[in-house]
Amino acid sequence: MKAWPFLFLLALLTFAQCKSGKKALKQGNYETAVFDALDRLKKAPNNDNARETLAKAYPALVNYYLDLNQRALASSDVLKWDRIYDNYEALSAVYDEVLRTPAAQDVITPTDYTNEKEQAKTKLIEARYRLGTAELAKGYRENAKIAYDHFLRIYTLDPTYRDAEDKMYEAQSAATIYVEVMPIPMQRAYSLSCDFFQNQILEFARAENLSPFVQFVSSVEAKNQNLRIDQILLMEFDDFVVGNAYEKETVNHQTKDSVIIGTTKLADSTVNVYGTVKAEVHTFRRTISSNGTLDLRILNKADQGVLTQRKFTGVFEYVDEWGYYHGDERALDKKEKDICKRNKPLVNPLPNDLFIQFTKPIFDQVTRYIRDYYKEI
Repeated sequence: MKAWPFLFLLALLTFAQCKSGKKALKQGNYETAVFDALDRLKKAPNNDNARETLAKAYPALVNYYLDLNQRALASSDVLKWDRIYDNYEALSAVYDEVLRTPAAQDVITPTDYTNEKEQAKTKLIEARYRLGTAELAKGYRENAKIAYDHFLRIYTLDPTYRDAEDKMYEAQSAATIYVEVMPIPMQRAYSLSCDFFQNQILEFARAENLSPFVQFVSSVEAKNQNLRIDQILLMEFDDFVVGNAYEKETVNHQTKDSVIIGTTKLADSTVNVYGTVKAEVHTFRRTISSNGTLDLRILNKADQGVLTQRKFTGVFEYVDEWGYYHGDERALDKKEKDICKRNKPLVNPLPNDLFIQFTKPIFDQVTRYIRDYYKEI
């Protein structure tokens, strides 16, 4: 009796799967129907519903893809061999899955389209090579980007095909914009922190892989490698304040009633004595604020024209609290007790540390802006 709910649930699940496969078949989703049936036959080789679905869906799927290929062949699309290859690739995936499903081979005899797929791949590669070479020869950046896509497709399918790999990198180089990230001018006292901020920006731009056609380099790299620079990224702090301190003392007179202040003995017991406790609480709060505005400009190297410009602001407040009290500690609330655990301030953070802290929100804004600006280039 205990196994009945499980068997009932299993039956419901099997019914739902069968219904799903048949529904996909009726809707013309032949691929879904085929793979659903194959999956069920792996689990239950004698599943009649799965066998019936597979017997109908597989030939329908084959006819569908072959018809697509016939129409592609008749078209003037220069990339028609991509579509034909992809369709044969889909049929090959089904063929492989049928071979991994013994029960399915009792229902259908799958067709191996490996030869047709390889022939289509050869045609695809030849067409892409001609198109890529023609685009690269035009000498413009947008054409080089198109050429890169052609040669990348070839390289993905056959890395050894002629000089496609070399042409792919040639096209990428011709399409790439080299952006020099200039050093940020800064007072000597903050030069280390400023260099840290700039290096973070450079590392982000490189690690993010914003585009295969944008490369960020430092001024040192640009000079040492004699790189062709197309754009210049300039950053400069318009103004900043580090370590603007403000300190405030607060004195509170705290009173708390109904506090046990002792005990007294009665004839046959000891009882608590309640009373009022008082304390004078001195709390101190030191705030050290830092803030600044970064001006970011991207220039066209050729004419020094401004391509884009934005300003980003960052703020950071360092807060330290300490205190002491006179009187009964029980009069203090929890916050006052926590503050009074320390009766003197901590050592103030170093100015360079405060500088780094207020540049963190600026870093987040700048990286989002760079990502959005370069992702479509």
